[in-house]
Amino acid sequence: MKWIVLEHQPGFMELLPDEQLAFNKIKQIIMEEYQSYGFTPLDTPVIERSETLLAKAGGETEKQIYRFNKGENDLSLRFDLTVPLARYVAEHFNQLNFPFKRYQIDKVYRGESPQKGRFREFYQCDIDVIGHDSLDVYYDAEIPSIIYSIFSRLNFGKFTISVNNRKILSGLMESLGSKDKSIEVLRIVDKIEKVSKDVIVSSLEEIGLNSSQIEMLMKFILYLLLKMELVVPVVREEMVLILMYKKIFYQLFKLNQMILYNLHQVI
Repeated sequence: MKWIVLEHQPGFMELLPDEQLAFNKIKQIIMEEYQSYGFTPLDTPVIERSETLLAKAGGETEKQIYRFNKGENDLSLRFDLTVPLARYVAEHFNQLNFPFKRYQIDKVYRGESPQKGRFREFYQCDIDVIGHDSLDVYYDAEIPSIIYSIFSRLNFGKFTISVNNRKILSGLMESLGSKDKSIEVLRIVDKIEKVSKDVIVSSLEEIGLNSSQIEMLMKFILYLLLKMELVVPVVREEMVLILMYKKIFYQLFKLNQMILYNLHQVI
């Protein structure tokens, strides 16, 4: 007689009834806030064509995709909700009204080593605003306001909302002559608060940056951390909060233009 191991796979979450009720309550709060800001729900398939998902994936993400063949179809489990959204908008472009504001709260899958706080199956809570031709910076400023509203309702204590703009770092990489490495650099720099400086430098060397480029990049990051920290006071009026964030985003856009004009003056 063959014995069957009655336990779930490592990295896949299962909750006890009380935990599930608490989880559902949190999820409901998030959904209510998304909807109050005019975002509509979206549900996309868990399984996508591999060629669709791999169009964006690269580096570690590509290695973590759950990929399989069913007949002649090359399929994969979604690793985030962004790529399915892009496919959805492209497929239904003529049927959508823009700006298209959608939210999606769903499971995604990544075949990485399970550890504390990291799962192979986990939820993402996504909100996106898709524009056509142009999109007002107001929508960028609206996102932190939504985060503030949700965290305030969850009532878990004080929190800080950090604001950045990927165009700034992309402008830096362009000025250093490595625009083609921008995505890889962004993935590495995103880990700067989780790993040591030596790990960051080593990772940058692995993707082909030279010592002078790395030095300039690290100086620039230090500059942002020390000079561009923007503290927003707690404000309950949502419109006032949005306007404050809108000013912050304009400051970031001005900084991006300044970098492209003369990087060395910025640093």
